[in-house]
Amino acid sequence: MLVIRDVQNQALAQHRQQQFIQEMIENLQHSYADHLLLQKIDEDNIKDFVTSGIQHARNYEIRSRSNVKLFLECMAEFGEIFYADESLDWCVEIMCDSTLSGEEKMDAIDESLVLLEMDVS
Repeated sequence: MLVIRDVQNQALAQHRQQQFIQEMIENLQHSYADHLLLQKIDEDNIKDFVTSGIQHARNYEIRSRSNVKLFLECMAEFGEIFYADESLDWCVEIMCDSTLSGEEKMDAIDESLVLLEMDVS
């Protein structure tokens, strides 16, 4: 019988986390290069940007890969602290709603982004 010890589980989790960070770095650099440039996010600090974003997402109970990805994309598009930016009152309202789970918050953000995109078109 195969037994995976706690140390091995931790090592696997850390490896998966590093892979996810790298995937997010590549995604942001590819899809949000201009936004990152405006925020002065470059090769030297993008890993800190992503790592910080993952931690902030956790603070809002956002845990799934897809929701953390959306959270990071919002950071890239709207600013590193989009969730507290008063000029994005719709976003702050969603993120501060304690009745919503992390998943529900990101679903609401996603729906709002679709509506905003429709308004622009």
